[in-house]
Amino acid sequence: MTSLFADLNNWPGRLLEATDGATIVAKTATNFTFRYPASHDFANYLIVVQGTGFSYDGSEPIDGRMTQVRIFDSTGAVVITFANLQTNPFSADFAQFYSNVFGSGNSDAGPGPDGKTAWAHLLSGNDIINGTAFNDNRGLVGLDFGNDTYNMGAGDDYVNGGMGNDTYNGGDGFDTLTFVETTFNEGAPAFRGATFNIAQNRVLDPWGGTDVISGFERYEGSRFDDVYNGSSERDRFSGLRGRDTIDGGDNSFDSIGNLTDDHRDEVSYAGDYWQGGFKGIRVNLETSLVNGSITGTVRDGFGNLDTVIDIERVSGTRYADTFVGSRTNNHFWGGEGKDTFNGADGFDTLRMDRWFADTPIGNVSVDLSLATNQVLNDGFGNVEVALNMEAVTAGSGNDTLKGNRFDNYIEGGQGADIMTGGGGLDSFGWWETAQLGQGDRVTDFNINQDRFEFEVAGFQNMTTTLSLVNGTAATTVGLGTFVFNTVNDTLYWDADGAGGAAALAVVQLNNISNLSASNFDLY
Repeated sequence: MTSLFADLNNWPGRLLEATDGATIVAKTATNFTFRYPASHDFANYLIVVQGTGFSYDGSEPIDGRMTQVRIFDSTGAVVITFANLQTNPFSADFAQFYSNVFGSGNSDAGPGPDGKTAWAHLLSGNDIINGTAFNDNRGLVGLDFGNDTYNMGAGDDYVNGGMGNDTYNGGDGFDTLTFVETTFNEGAPAFRGATFNIAQNRVLDPWGGTDVISGFERYEGSRFDDVYNGSSERDRFSGLRGRDTIDGGDNSFDSIGNLTDDHRDEVSYAGDYWQGGFKGIRVNLETSLVNGSITGTVRDGFGNLDTVIDIERVSGTRYADTFVGSRTNNHFWGGEGKDTFNGADGFDTLRMDRWFADTPIGNVSVDLSLATNQVLNDGFGNVEVALNMEAVTAGSGNDTLKGNRFDNYIEGGQGADIMTGGGGLDSFGWWETAQLGQGDRVTDFNINQDRFEFEVAGFQNMTTTLSLVNGTAATTVGLGTFVFNTVNDTLYWDADGAGGAAALAVVQLNNISNLSASNFDLY
């Protein structure tokens, strides 16, 4: 695979589908090369087939064993390579490959070009698929027979699970393993839901195989009833169609009633739409608590009832969703619909930073101090109820966010945001450099109780050790420093201290004489 493959603008099945014909460039006993015309989805792409014993009846291959198929884009760069085909007699069959790509010579009597079948042909053996150091976010095509090994490397990768006893190595980055292809033709031989056991690095796949997995952060199911058993780490799941059972892993509470570290497991229903789920979801994260484990239910976008166990976070749909939380700390993403939120117990976060259709979220306005209709504008023009929510996070708009009389966490994201804590001990957060220099304001910062929170990994030269100057400039070259300028009531982050790079404004305050270490939480 290459980064060019991940960046294709059209369905990759067309790469091996001569729907508009092709020009034969070379036809020898060891090489068969053809180029697609300008009218093809992959205009002027070149396909080079190499092997031995190629023979022809006129223009059509009738025999030969392939060793390699390479696809080049219109500039001559390699898009993808299928190598070592000679190890599997079926994969190496040159005449069959030609028939799949070009179809029958008699269009009235035989099948047409079929790219999906051509892919399945080439991938019918025990394959080794090597990803790139970039985002390999486009899956392979067709029924992937054989016992295959995927080595995806770095980047954020998206891997379609297939038939056989496979090994999937996600590598670095944020990687997804999915069995969504069971929704399409590939699902015809599938007969069961996938069973994920993430702590044991095993999946029983929908075709009867037992797969070994590692290095994945997100798991997506099939059209059947899937079972997910999470790990003690942060896991993300999408059940899709079916009555799924989704267990986040460790219990929410330990034997003496303390919240465990496994408290950020998420289920997303945003993808239901693309598989035919056209309903808003109904979330109730707590219907029972037994031995520290919290069980709840979610009515998914298809109308099926999922069981969720020790799940703390739910991402909704483009439709009207209803969220009810548990006694733990929950996060809810509503999306484009007119949603309803009730965090119940715990310290719960209203997330207004995702969208699931084509239009990005706009300017958000939230006032948690109101008795009802706390969401004045969800970024899509909806007024929404958000009860028992203690925190709010917005996206890239110019947002207006207000807390209540309790302790709140407020994060404006990008854009020029106006943030008001209200009463209580309030925290205001930033997690990346792109959020700085935007014109943020906090209207009621109280130096005796409020705090600024920064995720240090998102900022150059920032560490968990605070360097703070109350004045007009940093004093040490090369030392990342917060500068609170009392002249304009603005907090700055200066990544190189007294060096030559300009400081970036973090937030403007009102009538503050100075800041201290107690006002910062660096993590």
